[in-house]
Amino acid sequence: MVPSQVTTKQILDTALQLAEEQSWAALRLHNIAEKLDITLDQIRNHYSQKDDIAEALFDRADQAMLAAANKSDFLEQPLKERLQHLIMAWLDELAPHRRITREVLQYKMLPLHVHLQMHGLTRLSRTMQWLCEAAVLESLDSSMRRELEETGITGIYLLSFQHWLSDDSVGSESTRQLLSRLLNRAEKLGGLIFGPRNTISGRSTTSEFSKTHRHSKGGDEAALH
Repeated sequence: MVPSQVTTKQILDTALQLAEEQSWAALRLHNIAEKLDITLDQIRNHYSQKDDIAEALFDRADQAMLAAANKSDFLEQPLKERLQHLIMAWLDELAPHRRITREVLQYKMLPLHVHLQMHGLTRLSRTMQWLCEAAVLESLDSSMRRELEETGITGIYLLSFQHWLSDDSVGSESTRQLLSRLLNRAEKLGGLIFGPRNTISGRSTTSEFSKTHRHSKGGDEAALH
């Protein structure tokens, strides 16, 4: 019998389907293999462990966030609107699997899963890097200023994500409103969170920086696949 051909996407989609029918904790790799009529070794060729499948889900959210930055007028918006747009694009990609996302995080936080928690910190750092790059976070000040800006944005992202996990409002409207309030507060703090260059109401996309950033996005997105 010739083994069935399977893609990384098919495995992820099947894992999500089965987890929606049961739970993330109950999902087993052999369940996925049986559903797709493939071997465990074929799954291992794409995902070395179950948590890698969860990370692939978050990769999809990262990809959706980067795609959201490709709108022609994106760089003309104020920073807070760019961040709002990007963070909500990330969350909206996960929205069809909100319960699974919540269960994945709960699974990672079990006492014996310290290695998964460390992996989660790496994931957070990677997503924040893509977020700041996609938002074109600029500062003319020192690296310390940049660290303060990124720390503030990370805090806003985490508070919004935490709220979103249990948000049952239509279209995650409650999360959108919370995120907007948090970004407005950050803007009022001005130089503490957003450097002076970042608080500009809008920027022309005809600048050399904007054009370079726009052309480089395709390569950044491809790096996530």
